[in-house]
This record gives sequence, C-alpha cells and structure tokens, in this order.
Amino acid sequence: MFSVVECTTYDADVWDAFVARASGTYCHLFGWKRVFERTYGLQTHYLAFRFADTWLAVLPVAVMPRLPGGAVKAVSLPYCNYGGLLTAPGVDAKSLKAAAIKYLTNIGVGNIEFREQAPGLPDTGEVTMVLALPESSELLWKQVGDKVRNQVRKAQRSGLALRWGVDQGDDLY
Repeated sequence: MFSVVECTTYDADVWDAFVARASGTYCHLFGWKRVFERTYGLQTHYLAFRFADTWLAVLPVAVMPRLPGGAVKAVSLPYCNYGGLLTAPGVDAKSLKAAAIKYLTNIGVGNIEFREQAPGLPDTGEVTMVLALPESSELLWKQVGDKVRNQVRKAQRSGLALRWGVDQGDDLY
C-alpha cells in the first residue's frame, strides 16, 4: 500500500527530480509552491505518493480563497494550464486520485480541480500550442515568416527594448 505525504522545502530536490523523470511540466516544479504562497497568499499542499522509498506520483495543489457560502476549493494548479496528478510510468492514477481526494477532504477541502494534460479528457475549450524550436535563432528567424519579421523590425526601429528587474515596477504600474 502507498502513503500520501505532504512535502516541504526539504523534499524540493527529490520532488523536482521525480518531475523530470516522469516528464512533468514546468507547472509541477516545487518552486511554484513559494510563488503561490508568497505572491498570491494561497495555502498549498504538495502531495507525494510513495511506496516505501519509491515515489509513485506527485500532486501540487493550492487552496483558493473561499467564496461566501461556497466550499473550500483546491486547484492543481491555479493560474497554470497544467499541474495535475503526475505519475511515474506504469502507475495507475485512479487509486492515487481517490487517495488525494480523501486526504484533502480530511483537511477540510470540499472540492478539487485537477488540471491535466492527458489524452481522452473532455474538451475544456482551452487550446495549447507547442512549437519545437530550431537549433539556432537564425533558423527560427527564417521560419517565422515575412509578416512576423516585419513586425519585429518595426518594433526595433521604434526603439522597443526589453528591460527586466524590480526597478521596472513604477513604469509597470
């Protein structure tokens, strides 16, 4: 029988190694826990499913602010398209989802939304487009087409510049 364990920052490296082995998305990475807690003020539960020392799956969830009269809701993961239950190859997700729901129910969560990328899921109306990038920026430049190249050149001529950093906050707001 497997166990459900709530992970802490001490588990972050093992968590991320599992995500890499299981071909998870960037949404599954442990660093998002801090983002959801510090930036959005959300309570998070990063659940690992283990059999002895073997990791079977991970499920990151964040508890959303409760609406008046509504049940406590957890989302895996809010503000991300993906981040649902991530299992090791060959592991059946059905019993793990049931265990996750039971665990979250026991701590007061009345509803959970799994956001997953998997074949056979019903159409949600959202679209994901993935572009495999070429080996060099020169090849990408050739692939984007005349219209996009013209738009980029126009932005460059207009003086558009990329700036990054906390010193840009005043301009942003």
